[in-house]
Amino acid sequence: MTLVGHVLLSVLIARIGGHSVIVETKLGDIQGDEFFFLGTKIRSFLGVPFAEPPIEESRFKIPTAKLKWNGIQNATVLANACFQTRDNYNSSFWGSEMWNANTPISEDCLYLNIWAPAEAYNLTVMVWIFGGGFYAGSPSLDIYNGGVLAATQNVIVVNINYRLGPFGFLYLDHPDAPGNMGLLDQQLALHWIRDNIASFGGNPQKITLFGQSAGAASIVAHLIAPGSKGLFKNAILQSGSLENKWAMDSTARAKQKSLQLIEAVGCTKTTIDNSLACLRLVPAIQIFEKMWNMNMTFLEFPFVIVSRDPHFFMDIDGLVAIREAQFHRNVNVMIGMNRDEGNYWNIYNLPEYFDKTKAPLISRNEFESLIDRIFAIQPDIIRSAAKFVYSDANCTDEDRRRRWFANRLNHVVGDYFFSCDSLRLAKQLSTSTNVFVYYFVQISSANPWPKWTGAMHGYEIEYVFGRPYANSIYNRREKIFSRKMMELWTSFAKNGRPKITNPKHSEHWPKFENSTGFRWMQLRSGSNIRAKSPSKSVACDFWDNVKHSEYSAFPCEHPSTHRPAEIRFALMLVLVWWTATSTVFAQQEESTQKRNTEVEVQTRLGIIRGTESTHGNKRIRSFLGVPFAEPPINENRFKKPSPKRPWNSTIEANTLAPACYQGRDTYDPNFWGSEMWNANTPVSEDCLYVNIWAPADAFNLTVLVWLFGGGFYSGSPSLILYDGKELATRGNVIVVNINYRVGPFGYLFLDHDNVPGNMGMLDQQLALYWIRDHIFSFGGNPSRISLIGESAGAASIVAHMIAPASKGLFQNGILQSGSLDNKWSMDSPKRAKQKSMALANLVGCNHTSIDDRIDCLKKTPAQKLIDNIWSVGLNFLEFPFAIVSRDRNFFKHLDGFVALRNGTYSTDVNLMFGINHDEGNFWNIYNLGQYFDKQPVKPKLTKTEFHECLETAFAVQPELIRTAAKYVYSDANCTNPEAKTEFYAEQVNQMVGDYFFTCDSIWLAHNYPKLAGNKSKVFVYYFDQPSSANPWPKWTGVMHGYEIEYVFGVPLYNKTAGYTKEEMDVSEKVIDFWTTFAIDGVPRLRKRTPATNVNVVWEQYDGVKNTKWMNIKAGTFKSINELKKVECDLWRTAKNMEYETYLDEIRSTISSTNSISILVASAMLAILEFIQFAP
Repeated sequence: MTLVGHVLLSVLIARIGGHSVIVETKLGDIQGDEFFFLGTKIRSFLGVPFAEPPIEESRFKIPTAKLKWNGIQNATVLANACFQTRDNYNSSFWGSEMWNANTPISEDCLYLNIWAPAEAYNLTVMVWIFGGGFYAGSPSLDIYNGGVLAATQNVIVVNINYRLGPFGFLYLDHPDAPGNMGLLDQQLALHWIRDNIASFGGNPQKITLFGQSAGAASIVAHLIAPGSKGLFKNAILQSGSLENKWAMDSTARAKQKSLQLIEAVGCTKTTIDNSLACLRLVPAIQIFEKMWNMNMTFLEFPFVIVSRDPHFFMDIDGLVAIREAQFHRNVNVMIGMNRDEGNYWNIYNLPEYFDKTKAPLISRNEFESLIDRIFAIQPDIIRSAAKFVYSDANCTDEDRRRRWFANRLNHVVGDYFFSCDSLRLAKQLSTSTNVFVYYFVQISSANPWPKWTGAMHGYEIEYVFGRPYANSIYNRREKIFSRKMMELWTSFAKNGRPKITNPKHSEHWPKFENSTGFRWMQLRSGSNIRAKSPSKSVACDFWDNVKHSEYSAFPCEHPSTHRPAEIRFALMLVLVWWTATSTVFAQQEESTQKRNTEVEVQTRLGIIRGTESTHGNKRIRSFLGVPFAEPPINENRFKKPSPKRPWNSTIEANTLAPACYQGRDTYDPNFWGSEMWNANTPVSEDCLYVNIWAPADAFNLTVLVWLFGGGFYSGSPSLILYDGKELATRGNVIVVNINYRVGPFGYLFLDHDNVPGNMGMLDQQLALYWIRDHIFSFGGNPSRISLIGESAGAASIVAHMIAPASKGLFQNGILQSGSLDNKWSMDSPKRAKQKSMALANLVGCNHTSIDDRIDCLKKTPAQKLIDNIWSVGLNFLEFPFAIVSRDRNFFKHLDGFVALRNGTYSTDVNLMFGINHDEGNFWNIYNLGQYFDKQPVKPKLTKTEFHECLETAFAVQPELIRTAAKYVYSDANCTNPEAKTEFYAEQVNQMVGDYFFTCDSIWLAHNYPKLAGNKSKVFVYYFDQPSSANPWPKWTGVMHGYEIEYVFGVPLYNKTAGYTKEEMDVSEKVIDFWTTFAIDGVPRLRKRTPATNVNVVWEQYDGVKNTKWMNIKAGTFKSINELKKVECDLWRTAKNMEYETYLDEIRSTISSTNSISILVASAMLAILEFIQFAP
């Protein structure tokens, strides 16, 4: 007879001689069954409701307690399973089929099953929480029948239900989808049991939770949750802990998966409310079918516990609570694991190597390849260490070796994903409560899985629930063993200590504590229940340190706890590798001496092959041209980007990323000063790649993400100037240069889904998500990301501070010579659409239908589009296509201009603002060529020419502003004719630089601290260091972009360009400032010998009491008082007038003429007051 037959037979026997019985509870009467089972009269109450159905409008919401009812509640049918799909691994194989729901699946599922002795009075209550990865499972499975436990051990057994998958764990940080609804279901069931179990003969003060896998992880969560405190006295954790990699997500990861599901079922709306309304209408089966389509790593489940939420964990972070042992006291705990936890998962996840029909044989190469696959998101050094820890150099027989490697993979997976977390938790809890640990090694003769699978995940359950004791299919030894298991579990539930009534063949079970050497009880039939020392010490010491490193990469508010973990892990790796043979060590040494070697990392998406080389005296790894998005080509031109899909082959990442499609600066093809900014790699629409540089031994390092400038019409992450090797090695950081579409490909705006505007910003945002999700594989810390950008790159950073979906993706921002309020950086929707329509007309796409117009633009050759962008009708220093202030995907419901003025942006980001001494000259050479020439001779302007330049540069400004500017930038005291002409040329440099760059940076730096308060810090620099290697003439001064070569350390590694020693020193200090700011939000100089940096302190800027800037110049690194107050007051008045005009445009309710005239009048008074000037 099959196992199924025996299970069904036992159920039939249970009903012999049965009759109905009614109990009275606080909520109403409940009718169950009373019958003899194994010679004992017991009662069952099946399908008892503890909550209102979480259906329709209540889908995804927190549960509501069951209301009182009239009449009699029928409780004779096992509870529904909460909605889930079936495991179709092999529908005819009972080994997998036994875990599928055996009762109807429904969203109306918040019921529990109760088994109690008929004469129950004040009995211990055991509450079962089933496992299933939070996506499957049921309290009504045959294997969970509580009748045997109740009949033989004189306890009450209650199996509770809870919602699964997205219905139980969707997280959108929203009151109607708060996350952890499944845990709140469990918690509500525990409250129900406490309040009503006395009616069934139970003692509400003697409740024990026991659960397996996800059920065990849930119990740990209840040990933390404020609302679960006092609801249970003892806890039994079978093969699971909350710290298991699969059990809990960060809020960022949980929300990411939830949004992916919303998109997959077609519910992406403009607001979360609308998306949720849509999602509540989607058929349940459609939601479950889509949830497995998300990008997930090995043994990651779709929807699980989220570490922070408003209702369950409340103000506590689950992972921080575990690490800091913030558990409820006075709860005795039993923790256990099975010997072969990994095999079950290997059969499902590595089917080409693990087949249930035959014992697996794995070669060493396959073993190492599978380690790389299983731990794809871990840094290479961890995977290499794991291969060593689990290898065996002494196994010579080939067949035996292959079986051994297969078993090693069983233990690798079991240790990392299950056992070692349980052992670590046991050690933590042992300092404050009674802890008992078991190691289960019993193989079942009735279980249909093949014998080679061993004592797999879940094998202990049949013994705990007494299946061998009630079914003849098991042998006598297994029945005796099951009886002992039940006694151990129930004695622990009754008294907080596991005991066997007749311990003839069993040892005393010692507490798991340091004084006894942390001994556990090995559970096996016969005389093999005995105390032993754990056999996993070395492996678990290794994984414990890996988990420490993962914790330091987990977003939390306790950075002070990170450093010791990093140190411990570094020491651990040293010890591991020191024990390797001298031959292996010598080979490794020889390898590191090679000039260039290939190196591979495994990410969640696939393998990436880069290069390891020597830079200076350090080893550096380069991964160049790594794709983060699908190519935005053909039909996807102008559309928002799509994430890169997983790949099967290896990505070759040894060629710098292409530049996104753009034209070339042809000012002077033979002049390196302009040619250096032109793309040095092919230009292509297929361009969404990143370049990564990381120290070879990178582990948990800070990440610097570079956003290049170029006016949103040009630029590349691959320019020679942006090579990240020096910055990475000297600053001990990881440098990532990201790409984004420029010109019309990135910023065309037609207010249409297929041309939504800000596509380049969405490219950047997607790259940031890619970095957050994958940088750990390269040795980076995803919770320590700093953005650094120049010009358009700096303006982009401010935009990300506003964009809702960019929140939390970075902790620090360095804004070099740029801000979103710069006149050239952001257009109103009206202006953006005007320029976009003009381009369409220029290339012959002037169709009446917008869809036809877009279709035409998509088919227009890229070069033809680029050739026409400068003919759309532009003002002085206006670029063809820039950020648009309102769009449907990036800013969403926000307006960029309004957000800047109202302070609607992230205020928890530390910021460094910077400006250069001569921001204007570069632009004057290009835009006022008749007055400014790159010849070595200094430009000279008469007063009339000065006025002509001003009128040209500020033609769109009201006459009042131009008149005031002439006064502010003039010099009545300058009498020397030669000096005066040079002075006027310099004033045009300053005037253009102030209005188009500097003053907007100062304004934001001034306002930001007022809004941020103590949540973040601000620092401001004034860069005044020229470059002896830069080919522009000396009179141009410290132009726009001059700081970049110092930031990337060019003077330190380019020994042939003619940099001076002083310039090398400046570069070294700039790298110190930039990287220390990225690491902890405060720029400072590292201590070196000789100690020349002692007195250089960069003061924090608050815009009120402390308005000091850091002056960056060779020999004069010092604080200076902020500059340009009068000039910037003038230009802020101009900006306020522009903003008022913009408001008129979007309000369309007030006459623009009236509005401007009123503002002009008030501005006139302000200007006259501060310059004390009358016409």
